Amino acid sequence: YQGTQVSKAVSVSKTDLAAGRIPWISFKLPYSWTDMANGKGDAWAKDLVKQLDALEGPVWLAFHHEPEKDGDIKEWKRMQERLGPIVRSGSDNVAFSVVLTGWNQ
Repeated sequence: YQGTQVSKAVSVSKTDLAAGRIPWISFKLPYSWTDMANGKGDAWAKDLVKQLDALEGPVWLAFHHEPEKDGDIKEWKRMQERLGPIVRSGSDNVAFSVVLTGWNQ
């Protein structure tokens, strides 16, 4: 999903849960990795987690999946380190995850 598609992601996740599926969703972010790592997207992330937390079931959440060659991977890592604790502290049913491209590992 794009950063502007939170409502759609929540709706699809709700449908998936009702059908017995565990949603595993990923977002491209509303700001650059550096801006997100520096806190510019904290309110966006907290709102996303709050909406997902209201769902009746588990949701797996990743940010900017398969980041290889999309920018400075050190900034991607900083962004993940900032957002992970927001997810973990804001919900009891949303799991923070990452999605890498296997051939680079």
